[in-house]
Amino acid sequence: MMIPGATLTDVSHARIAVEVDGEKSRDLLAKGCAIDLHPRQFAPGTCVQTSIAKIGVILHRPRNGDSFILYAARSYAGSCWHWLTAAAREYGYHVIAPQNNSAIQQL
Repeated sequence: MMIPGATLTDVSHARIAVEVDGEKSRDLLAKGCAIDLHPRQFAPGTCVQTSIAKIGVILHRPRNGDSFILYAARSYAGSCWHWLTAAAREYGYHVIAPQNNSAIQQL
């Protein structure tokens, strides 16, 4: 179906996706995020555009468990990763390699 005056552009390669999971994931993200991440305010299935540690991100909370997915501009991938690993140090953390080669996680 063609919609007059509409354009669709694939920008999927413009962002990196990092999933943060675990019982302390909300506490970790709250260190650098100004929005309320409590489940009553940021329910499963919610997606917002915000900043974490002054890095613009799209923050998605999937419908399962304690996980959050951060989508950040590729140019900020290093800064985002550095902040996440430094902020997670107090909780203990480990990095799990992706299950496939896709840089994009489907919503």
